[in-house]
This record gives sequence, C-alpha cells and structure tokens, in this order.
Amino acid sequence: MTYLIVLNYFKFFFLGCLTFLLFPPYFILPIGFLVFPYLFYQINHLNLKKSTRSSFVEGFFYGLGLNFLLFFWLKNPFFVDDNTKNLFFLSYLFIIYASLYFGIFFVLLRFFKNQNIQIIVFPIIFIILEILRTKLFLSFPWNIFAYILSNQPYLFSVSKYISIYGVSYIAIVILLSPILLINIFNNKEKKFNIYYLLIILSIISTLYFLSNSSEKIDQNKKSYELDIIIYQNNIAQDEKWNSNLMESRLNNLLEFIENNSNNLKKTLIVFSETEIPYIISSKQTILSFISSKLDDNTIVIIGGIRKDQELNSYFNTLFKITQNNIEYFDKKVLVPFGEYFPLINYFPYIKKFILGGTEFTKGKSKRTMLLYEDIYFIPSICFENIFFNKLISKDNYQNDLIINITNDAWFGKYQGPYQHFYQSIVRAVENNKYLIRVSNNGISAVVDPKGKILYATKLNEKISYKVNLQIKPTKNKEYTQMNFLIFYLFLIISFIVCVIFQIVKKNENEFIS
Repeated sequence: MTYLIVLNYFKFFFLGCLTFLLFPPYFILPIGFLVFPYLFYQINHLNLKKSTRSSFVEGFFYGLGLNFLLFFWLKNPFFVDDNTKNLFFLSYLFIIYASLYFGIFFVLLRFFKNQNIQIIVFPIIFIILEILRTKLFLSFPWNIFAYILSNQPYLFSVSKYISIYGVSYIAIVILLSPILLINIFNNKEKKFNIYYLLIILSIISTLYFLSNSSEKIDQNKKSYELDIIIYQNNIAQDEKWNSNLMESRLNNLLEFIENNSNNLKKTLIVFSETEIPYIISSKQTILSFISSKLDDNTIVIIGGIRKDQELNSYFNTLFKITQNNIEYFDKKVLVPFGEYFPLINYFPYIKKFILGGTEFTKGKSKRTMLLYEDIYFIPSICFENIFFNKLISKDNYQNDLIINITNDAWFGKYQGPYQHFYQSIVRAVENNKYLIRVSNNGISAVVDPKGKILYATKLNEKISYKVNLQIKPTKNKEYTQMNFLIFYLFLIISFIVCVIFQIVKKNENEFIS
C-alpha cells in the first residue's frame, strides 16, 4: 500500500517535471495539451475519492516537480562567495514555499463537483494563487505561467488590458481546450462546451484586436537613427571582484571606450551591470575620465557600485555618461539575500553573509532618463525587468526605450539566463517599447516593440557588436492600473459566482435525495 502511495506522489512530481518543459528555453507546448487535461481529470475525478490531505500532498508534489526544475538555478548565487555558500538551503526553502500553493490549488478544486463549474474555475483558482504567490512574502514574480508563450512575444500585447496574469489565464484555458473538444465530440454537455469555447475565443479575439489597433506611431515626434554598441564582457562571477584583475579590466574598459568614442552618428555604448570594477567614490575619477574621452555624438551607459559618502550607503547604479554630464539611476528593487536581507533587524548576525557585511540601499530617483533630444529611456538593473508593476509608471509610460543592464552570471549556464532573457522581451511588447539589454555573460539583445529580436548574443561569449536602430516613437495610451484591477475583479467575482453555484447545486441534490 505504501508503495502505491509513493508511486502516486511520484506521478504528480513527474507531471510537474513535464510542465517545466513548457517554459523557456524549451517551449514544448504540445506537452501542455496532454498534461493539463490529464491533471484536470486527476484532480476533479479521482481525487474526489481521496482525503483533503492526500489532495494537498499530490498538489505539493506536482509543484515540487515544476518548481525544482524552474528554480534549480537559485542555488548558484550562494556558491559564488565563501560567506554565503552555507546559505544555499534558502533556495530550496523558496522552492518548497512556491510548491505549497499547488497543494492549496488541488484542495480548493475538490470543492467543485459539477464538471461545467470545474472547467471554468480551474484557471480562475490557478491564477488567483499565482497572483498571491508572486505578491506575498518575497514578492518574486519570476516564471509566471504566461511565460510559456514568451517565444511568441507578440501575444503579450494584450497584457496592457488584462495584465500578464490575464495572459496566464488565456494560456491555461487554451491548454484545457482538449477537454471541451472531447466533450463536444462525445455529445457530453455539448451546448455548454460549445458556448464556453465560443465565448473564450470571442474575448481573446476582441482583446487582441483592441491591443493591436491601439499601437500607433506618434506622428508628432520625429524618428531617430541610433548606433548601439553592445559590450558583453563575459567575466566569470568568481573573478568579477578579484583585486588582482581589476586594474587590467579597467584599462581594457577605458581602451574600448576611447576606441569607439569618435562617431559621426549618434552612438550609444552599453555595458552590463557592475561593469566598472571599482566602487565609485574612491575612484570617482573613472567617470570623469570616461566623460573626457567622449565626443558630442557618444553616450555611455554602464553599471557600477556607487557609495554615498554622506549616508555611508552603497547603491547598485546605472550611469549615463556624456561629454559634458554624468547622471545616474540607483536600483530600486533589490535581490533578497543577495543585495539585502529582508529581516536584517531581527537577525543582525546574518549581515556578515551579505556582500562582506554591506547591504545595498534602495534607490529613490524616478525611473526615467533623457537619452538625447526628446528620446527618453526607462533604466532597469538586473531582475527589475521582471517586476512589470514597478517598471512602468505615470513618469515614464511615454518613454521609447527600456535599457536593461544585468549580470546573469549569477544564474549559471542552464535555464536561468534564458528565463530572464525572455521575461525581458515580454516587458518590451506589453509596454510597446524598444529594449536594449546587455548582460555580462549574455544574453544581450536589441528588441523592437513587437518583440522581434533585431540582434542577440549567445550565452557565455565575449563579444562587442554594433546595431543600427531606427527608433520610431510610439504613441501610448495614458498609464492606468484600472485595466488590471478590472481583470482582478473579474477573477474574484467569477470565483464567488462559482462557489455560490456549487452551494446551490449541492443543496438541490441534498433536497432531492
């Protein structure tokens, strides 16, 4: 008997592993049309005969199979520094935490006995729990289910109306569609399944029509031609702060800038996060030296660590350097346990494990910077790009570019860097903006507002490359969160209606019996 129980749990763990193959960099979507209908059958039919506890454990093992593979890379950053290598277990705690939501998902679905309600409520509960998972505790919206479609980024234009969670909802409904087709073919609740299928298709078609028709070129702004030089240095993470290599790295950096600073056309040279190998305070002259070597047509975007002497605070900073000016943007969304410790006031002894005892401080400046003339960009450092709700605001929704500098060497060489890359592309599409992304080890890229990759590097290669970009300013509707709130309200109301309907049906059945 114990053997059968273990085998059953392994079955759900294996289903979770298969679901992982839907995500970047694999995108094997046909598997989803097999896994989700089978999962639906398992939860809503076989599990009704089991205890609530068994359903929770089955859901937990499904989540464990999925999240273990999705977040396997999370342990890598802990092994970079001897001070943090003993804290790698925190990555597994996060995997366990994320898997608990799938246990809750399985349990909640047990409440609904009517198959028509089950097919409606399945994606609703899934998305409500996904929203809670990505907003509670660490608020880490990595690998939202919608990203299974991120290799077809044009599909995300609809997210401006229903948020990325709405795209997740659509994806799950599509993966469950074989159930509707089977029911129609078998003449089982045929009318309901046809109506439900037509309603879903109509809503999706309407949303995509609205989203695509609203994207227009701003005729009041002129187009610009810009040469972009991407510099992907590919420095191993364990060498990045090696004091023996800093001077040679700096010399190579300055030589590259000097060799590319005499340009007839407007040129943007973009480096990765923390590319400057010294803390900017003791080596403030580095920025001034770079500025002195630039001509009037050249702009440098580069990452570094900035120290505020008055506050005695450290910032992860993006610098914009021109011939006559130096501006900066400090990272506002910090990496938990890497750049700050969430509960540092309660566990002060943990501080020594973080950056040699030094935390980063959150930046406070607005997320918008002038590139040149009337072209503005949205600065983004590292994984800030995944926080779609913190990237765009009333201050920058009309900006034309997103510039993301990052160091994905933290993520290892497997799925982590690819996941980060595709999530960045989605930000460009859902906000109708060009994306310039430069990563220390890749993947660096230039992407247009439709998600078309104009140029991309390979992972773990050292390369510099020039891309000519024609920037055609786009006209965006006024920034608002109201569309997202409407979708969230739709989820809540739909869930409540399904609960009420289930209670009514249950009472009717009890009355008849």
